[in-house]
Amino acid sequence: MTAAGPRPAWRPAPFAPPGRARTALLLSLGANAALAWIVVLGFHTFVQRLWRAMSERMPPGAALEAHWGQIETARRLQGLAWVVTAVLFLLWVGRVYGNLPALGAHRMRFSPRWAVGTFFVPALNLVWPFLVMREVWNASDPDPGGDGAPQPPRRAPWILAWWALFVTATLLDFGPWRLVEDLRTRLSVGGPTTVLLAAQLIEVAAAVLAIVVVLQVDDRQARRRRALGDP
Repeated sequence: MTAAGPRPAWRPAPFAPPGRARTALLLSLGANAALAWIVVLGFHTFVQRLWRAMSERMPPGAALEAHWGQIETARRLQGLAWVVTAVLFLLWVGRVYGNLPALGAHRMRFSPRWAVGTFFVPALNLVWPFLVMREVWNASDPDPGGDGAPQPPRRAPWILAWWALFVTATLLDFGPWRLVEDLRTRLSVGGPTTVLLAAQLIEVAAAVLAIVVVLQVDDRQARRRRALGDP
């Protein structure tokens, strides 16, 4: 029996640049923000027409029913856009987290697969994805000094703001699986309707901040790669 030769030294996976997937993600986030704003404007117009009908002591007519149908259509499109954005965002998370070893990071809290999997763990997905993104932010610091370990939480302000808005909007909106059912109380302005409107406004802010986070993280990783001497 011949002795086994020495094992080759472990090398991290090569750095994966943003590519077209990042562009698709940014466009999808923009579509989410636009659709949420369209829903807000639709509700505003609906309430105006409803109060006008009530002040004139007229029953809601076909115009109000048709307008509500348009709102429901916008909500369905919003749900579809949310699903597409979620898939693209998770692909992006897997890429940027997988880049960390190539950027000199070690002692990482998760594997690239688990970094994506944290979004699917009930209850813990309120905290773990934030930890993943904070680690990505800190380990992508353009300054290559240090040992590559995660930095203190204060170094990730954009991540904290985005995650707080995203969780709040998701909890208020009751998730994409109840896009239409919660809107059946059509003439009840207030209560669930007010909560839904607040969720839409927060979702616009969360989508805009998500765009900032994606751009900032990719820029930090590109600058760190250059600082380490990679072309």
